Amino acid sequence: MYGYFSVAENITATQTVELHTLTGYSPGAGSVFLHVVGAASPQWLVTVEGRAHASNGYAAVPYYNLKDFENALLTSGGLSVTDGTAHLLLIPNPPPQIRVVMTRTSGSLSVRGAWFARPVAPVQPSRTVEYSEVIGGFSYPRSAWYQSTTGITANGAGTAKDMRSFPPARYSMQVTRTAGSTNAVEIRLELSLDGSNWWSAGSITDLSTNPNLISVADRPANYMRYNVVTVGAGNTLAIQIIATR
Repeated sequence: MYGYFSVAENITATQTVELHTLTGYSPGAGSVFLHVVGAASPQWLVTVEGRAHASNGYAAVPYYNLKDFENALLTSGGLSVTDGTAHLLLIPNPPPQIRVVMTRTSGSLSVRGAWFARPVAPVQPSRTVEYSEVIGGFSYPRSAWYQSTTGITANGAGTAKDMRSFPPARYSMQVTRTAGSTNAVEIRLELSLDGSNWWSAGSITDLSTNPNLISVADRPANYMRYNVVTVGAGNTLAIQIIATR
C-alpha cells in the first residue's frame, strides 16, 4: 500500500506542518518520502521532527538525502535549500507523528510526499558491495555512472566523478557545441585510480561533426572527468560521459 500527499505548495513564509493532519498520509507508514524543491532564489532550512505520542516533545528524525546516491548517508541535520535543485528525502520507520519545519530566509518552497506501508532503506556504498539505486522506493543494482555539464566556455578539467562503489571499465563521451563555430578543439576523457593521478583514455579534437562521440573499453578506473584543453574560440560546449561495466 502507498499514498501521496502535499506538505507545502510554493509557500513564502516559515511554516510547520504535522503530517498526520494531511489528506492522503497514513500515520502507520513504514517509510516516507519527501520531495523538496525551492524557487525564486530560495534560502530555506528544512528539518524533520517526530514523536511517539501527542504528550511528548518533538525530536529530530533521521533521514536519507537521496539527491546524491553515492553519498546517501543517514542524517538528522537540517536540509539547506539554496537553489532549485530537487531533494528526495527517505524517512525509514518513521514515528507515529512527524512534522516538517520549514524556516524561510528568502524565496519559495514546495514539499510533496509519498508513504509506503513497508520500510525502505537504500543499500550503503562500500568497496566490496555493488551500490544500488533507490527508485520508487525499491533498490536496484547500479548499472551505470553518468555525468552531464553544460555551458562550458573556458579550458579546464571538470569535476571528478567518484565511482569507487562500482568501478566501471567502458566509457562514452559526447561533446556538443551549443554556440560558436570553431571546429578545432581538444577535449579529453580522463580516468584515475586514486583521484590525483590522471591519464587520457581518449579525446575529441574536431567538431565538424557536431555532436561528436568517442567510446573506450577495458579501462577500469575509480574516477572519471573531462578535461577541456582547447575549448575553441567563441565556442560553448556541453559534455556528457557515461560509464558502465
